[in-house]
Amino acid sequence: EDRMLVINALRTCATSFAEVVSDAATLLLEYIHDPEPTCSGAAMGVVRELVEIHPQSCGVVLERILGTVHEMHSTRVLHVALWIMGTFATGAAQCARAVQVIKEAVGPLPLKRPEGDQPALVAPSPANPESRGPRIMADGSYAPQTSTAPAAPAPKELDANVDLRSLLLNGDFFLSTCLATALAKLVLKAADEAPETAGAMKADMFAILVAIIAYGQHPFQAYVPSTPINPSSQASRPTRCLTEVVMSPDDLERICICMEVVEHPTPIAREIFLDLSRKAFTETVQATVQQRGEERARLGASAAAPRPLDQASMVAADQLIPFRHFAAKPEEAAPQDEAAELLGAAEVADSSKTQIVQLTGYSDPVYCEASVNVSHYNVLLDFTLVNRTSEPFKDMAIELSTVGDLSASDTTIPVTLPPNQSTHVKTSVKIVSTDTGAIHGSIVYKQGREPVERFLLLRDIHLDIVYCIGPAPAPSALEYRTMWAQFEWENKIPIKCSKHFTIPQFLQHLATSANMGLLPYGNPLVGECAFASANFYARSIFGEDVLLHVSVEREEGTSRLSGFCRIRSKLQGIALSLGDKISSCMA
Repeated sequence: EDRMLVINALRTCATSFAEVVSDAATLLLEYIHDPEPTCSGAAMGVVRELVEIHPQSCGVVLERILGTVHEMHSTRVLHVALWIMGTFATGAAQCARAVQVIKEAVGPLPLKRPEGDQPALVAPSPANPESRGPRIMADGSYAPQTSTAPAAPAPKELDANVDLRSLLLNGDFFLSTCLATALAKLVLKAADEAPETAGAMKADMFAILVAIIAYGQHPFQAYVPSTPINPSSQASRPTRCLTEVVMSPDDLERICICMEVVEHPTPIAREIFLDLSRKAFTETVQATVQQRGEERARLGASAAAPRPLDQASMVAADQLIPFRHFAAKPEEAAPQDEAAELLGAAEVADSSKTQIVQLTGYSDPVYCEASVNVSHYNVLLDFTLVNRTSEPFKDMAIELSTVGDLSASDTTIPVTLPPNQSTHVKTSVKIVSTDTGAIHGSIVYKQGREPVERFLLLRDIHLDIVYCIGPAPAPSALEYRTMWAQFEWENKIPIKCSKHFTIPQFLQHLATSANMGLLPYGNPLVGECAFASANFYARSIFGEDVLLHVSVEREEGTSRLSGFCRIRSKLQGIALSLGDKISSCMA
């Protein structure tokens, strides 16, 4: 956490002051040796953002990255470094040097694993019995004879934290696709200025990529990172397991596309590789910077604004304070607006978090409805009771019991309700966590002169989770991915929307219904499209993070929306409750 604070501080300083970008980049590049991938990847992400915000420092930062490629040991760091080299390198000389640095990092070709490390695809048994001829015993009888062959050695674990070549040999073929994309960009840029230099660069690129393809086509066993999600544990540590590795068809197709674009470049392909990818990143950085600025302005305005003096809170020092729990008689009722007395009128007046729930029927002797208002850690209940008979009700009280992480207060103060009259009874429930709970209740009263108490069951009150979560300042892309990998509970919900929405309308409806904020990575709410992928983020009143990823597409034949919503959080209750809310809003 301390290192992340330093990285964020360097980003804030370098973003505001262009003259310190080169020094900040030098300090950030020192974090590439950090054993924690989160810190090293965050440092390289900040460097990429600084180069985009301050293009005048691009040359200095790129030279320092080229000089430290051989020191980069993390896959995440190499992903960003290759992207920076392919995107921000300018001029034939700089592109040629970048290709030469990559060639030296890959090492000699073809790619081969170290000697003595050629594991079999099938794990050998501990002992391979080998039969021989019978043996003559001392008494002249025959007995079978077997010998045990030595077991095959286990495959040697390559050190995946050494350099680019070791990562490729260990089966990180997604890194090879990043490498192919960077080389394609460098060759396309050099072909515009120096075709003779681009020819040699293209030969080196094809030699590297063909060697990677040939190496990945034959399955082999390697130790690869594995992070299992274990719901019973608080945190899952990444482990390394022996797994059969082979290049996936997607990785092979991506590498072949890069080779085809370099061999037969077209205007559309050049625009996609050289212009559109850079434009998408620029829009993302601008949206992130704008959101940070708005957040700082909001915090600054709220801190600088003078706080108005609340006249209602100014009371005499010797004024008595009524406590309804200490009331000795029923007629000593609580204050009329007890919720406002306890929590402040401003919080109770928030109508956006208020819902009216009917608890009894119109034919019941007592009609009851409740106004449910969520304010911070309290659920304020304002019951309206109506006597629909011609007899008075005495000692009328409401008894509550809760299910879930709620803590109900005691029974309300008994009141007397005359015939055909109404009254209000208020109480509160304390919220312990964001798991959705249910409140059960019943009305206890005596009718007329009868000494026997009567009971009237009330409809259950379900606390909606959207009242406990809300949009929060958006985390960075790296922080979001880190939380997504660390959170243990996931709820996957298929999209079956009965309403006719466009994709932007559906995403906006989802954000409003789930009370979550859409992250500013791209802008899926602009224009109509056939497919969209969006990330949402919210934070509970207890500081718990909630992540939502939506992948939605429009079917060609029926024009209906289909896809999946994936929710991740640290608590099971949040994932399940939010999943029920999303399913209900799509019905």
